[in-house]
Amino acid sequence: GFTSYEVLLLFFEFLGPSVHNLNYWGSSNTKTTKRRRKKLDPINQFFLTLIKLRLNLRIKDLAYRFGISTGLVSRYITTWICFLYHHLKEINWIPSVEQVVATLP
Repeated sequence: GFTSYEVLLLFFEFLGPSVHNLNYWGSSNTKTTKRRRKKLDPINQFFLTLIKLRLNLRIKDLAYRFGISTGLVSRYITTWICFLYHHLKEINWIPSVEQVVATLP
């Protein structure tokens, strides 16, 4: 997880302005997308997704906590997982053999 709220905000800012213009999963209508986006702002959609990934809470629980429908929770999570994949896929998360060896006890 993130060490502080400030670090969370820095990462969110790193994702860029496209977080405010997401193409929501299952929405082909721009009017519908804009209406749904108003339910939760992008930072809270991102936070909801992080909670799901970290704690694996049920969709129904997240819907209750955020005051939205279960369908909208699923749509937000799917949208954000796809978005994060496309923005972070170029980052090499696997350390080199040299890095692993250097950190062995």
